[in-house]
Amino acid sequence: MIFRNVKRAGFVLAVLTVTLASSFFWMRARAPHVSSMAGGPKDDKSRPLEIVPEPQASLAAGTHALPSPRPEDFAKDRLLSEILTARNDNDPRLDREFNALTPAMRRLFRERYAELASEKRNERGTIVYLLGRQLARTGGDADDFQFFDAVLTESPCLSMADCAHHSAGGADSHSEMGTEISLAYPQLVALVSIEHLIENGRASASSLIQARQALALAVKSPVQAVANKARAIQATLSRASGS
Repeated sequence: MIFRNVKRAGFVLAVLTVTLASSFFWMRARAPHVSSMAGGPKDDKSRPLEIVPEPQASLAAGTHALPSPRPEDFAKDRLLSEILTARNDNDPRLDREFNALTPAMRRLFRERYAELASEKRNERGTIVYLLGRQLARTGGDADDFQFFDAVLTESPCLSMADCAHHSAGGADSHSEMGTEISLAYPQLVALVSIEHLIENGRASASSLIQARQALALAVKSPVQAVANKARAIQATLSRASGS
């Protein structure tokens, strides 16, 4: 997967750096471990966050009725569809045209995510990136976190060709780690968005509670890269709260 847009490349680089480090140490120790970037402990003695029941969340549905989309909301959705179809990660409109997403726009984007085939990992990840950027800037609402919970609890995608089946043929461990990250791209972008929300200091008490709940779901992911990244963010939260 190639990311040509500089800002998105930096965003994804953060995912790759932390996740590859976490996966490497997990493979050696065969035990939960957070990366050095997070400064977490090298064993599993850090205080875990409370595990909450997995929500039966729809990717598109919200928790309450939203205003009907306006013409400009539909225009943004059409623009997003155009960019996703072109598969142009360097399209400057990604950073220019989606900086103030209304609740109705976000609902349309969630619906578009749900309509995409599971194998569209880059396209799905792009939508999560846009929604996550808004989340990090504004703190989000219950509908945003319901969507992120649903993304983080999706069934693992097993191959780029068919999420329901493993790809044929073997691969070395380095290639397998890279493939795992590509397959979990939407989930990893969701976690980095939550991390940015926590780090920028704009999260309300309610948003922090929902962020903790999302992390508690992610640490149970069968995808090691996702679980490791969630543990790293949990460790950061624990240190920040002094617990």
